[in-house]
Amino acid sequence: MNKVGVIAVLACLPFVLVMGSIVYVVKIQPKKITVSRPPLGAAPTDQGLKKGYDLFTGKGCVYCHGPEGKGGTKNPNAMGGEVPSIKAENFTQEEFIEKLEVGVRHVDKAEASKAEPPLYMPSWKARLTHEEMGELYKYLSSFAPKKKDGDEW
Repeated sequence: MNKVGVIAVLACLPFVLVMGSIVYVVKIQPKKITVSRPPLGAAPTDQGLKKGYDLFTGKGCVYCHGPEGKGGTKNPNAMGGEVPSIKAENFTQEEFIEKLEVGVRHVDKAEASKAEPPLYMPSWKARLTHEEMGELYKYLSSFAPKKKDGDEW
C-alpha cells in the first residue's frame, strides 16, 4: 500500500469508529416506549359483579367508556367531543343487549363539514354471548343511583 492509501485509511478511521459506535449504541439500547393506560376502576368486591367487571376491562370497553362506564375518552368532531358514558339506568337489559349486538356505527358530527369522528362502537354480537352481555349490564347497573323509599323510578 502506498503512502496516499495509508493516509486515506487513517483519515477515515475516526469517522468509521464514530459511526460504528453510534450503530452499536442504537442496536444495544433500544428506545423505550411507555404507553399510559387509563385507570380501570376498582374491581368489585361483590363476586356477582366480577364477571361483568372482567368483561368490561378485558374486552376493552373501559378504554373508550372509562372506569365504571363514565365516558370521557376524546372523540374529535363527535357531538360532545367524547365517547358517551354507558349508563345502564338509561336502558333496559334488552335494549342494552340490542345496542351491543348492533353497535353504533354512526356517531353524530359536531361540525358537518369536518371528518367523521374516529371512534364508534362495533357490534359485539360475534364476540360476546347473551349471558356475557347480561353480566356487563349487571356490572354497569351497579353504578346507577340507588332508589330511595317512595321513589317510583
